[in-house]
Amino acid sequence: MSKIRRAKKLLKTFIFTSNHTPKRIFNLVGVFIQHQFIKGDRVKGYPVRLVIEPTNFCNLSCPLCPAGKDNKEHERGFMKIEDFKKVIDEVGDYLYEIDLYNFGESLLNNQIYDMISYAAKKKIATNLSTNLNLGDAKKIITSGLSKLIVSADGASNETYKQYRVYGNFETVLHKVKEIVNKKNELKSKTPKIVWQFITMKHNQHEIPVIKQLCKELGIGIDIKPMRLNTAIDIEVKQDKEKIGNKWLPTLDNLKRGGYKTNKPKRVGPKSCLFLWNQAVINWNGIVTPCCAIFDYNKYNFGDVKMSGGFLEAWNSETYQKARRMVKEMNPSLHDDKKFEMCVGCIKNEFVDV
Repeated sequence: MSKIRRAKKLLKTFIFTSNHTPKRIFNLVGVFIQHQFIKGDRVKGYPVRLVIEPTNFCNLSCPLCPAGKDNKEHERGFMKIEDFKKVIDEVGDYLYEIDLYNFGESLLNNQIYDMISYAAKKKIATNLSTNLNLGDAKKIITSGLSKLIVSADGASNETYKQYRVYGNFETVLHKVKEIVNKKNELKSKTPKIVWQFITMKHNQHEIPVIKQLCKELGIGIDIKPMRLNTAIDIEVKQDKEKIGNKWLPTLDNLKRGGYKTNKPKRVGPKSCLFLWNQAVINWNGIVTPCCAIFDYNKYNFGDVKMSGGFLEAWNSETYQKARRMVKEMNPSLHDDKKFEMCVGCIKNEFVDV
């Protein structure tokens, strides 16, 4: 994401929003000061946004995504509405936004619409990213969802299914049209619909087609460059050069220009938003420090189902050690394997491709 686009997104989420309350504003200012200037081990306040994972099950099998692999050692499940409400009741007064997705297809959880509605009633913006091979158009709109991200990397079924294994482009297109029509019928301003197109070697020629399609549908489009690792803690079990030649786009203007094969200069802790102002809650309640972590057991920073709830995890000893390590930019500060994910973070020096 470019600096300009990122700045616009931050302004829209936290400044030019109707979701302001005195509690949220006071907390936002306090967390911002701590993140930018103090960078203490403990955060005096609440996160301003969360990633909450409704499920880590997925109906597709994308080659480079760990969620799509048949990993029987990785426990799968669905978040219960009771656990979701518990988190919202605890920190919802301070949240501006929730991403209701992580590793998995969120629409597989049959309580997802209730989760969206519960957050919307508390004036928390909700974003949902989906492959949209399933879902109820009317419920997606009437639930109060703020933004719907449709992940579909192609403008034809032949191209689309090369990466979105077990998916069907015609199904996705039909559902997008259904949602657009229903949204017009109900005269609803939400959700904002964005077609997310991950650029790869086999689909780069269809970008003009997908742009025109989105224009005709009256929806937004977000064209993103491909990266080989979708989780910093999971290595793709294939030869990097081989899979790079297979998947990465060949056109220079479509490559992931901000990430280089050689290590860039460290950018410092200002780049790490998660440790000071946001967190990930996996489907089973386990808290992890960022959305690039697949193995929630290995990088367990706490559990919202425990007696202390989310806030006990938020300033746990593990969280404090991670903040101290990133603040001092010293990967060797802690020998515990739990902190490997911060050492390998793209933003803190180590990159994939």
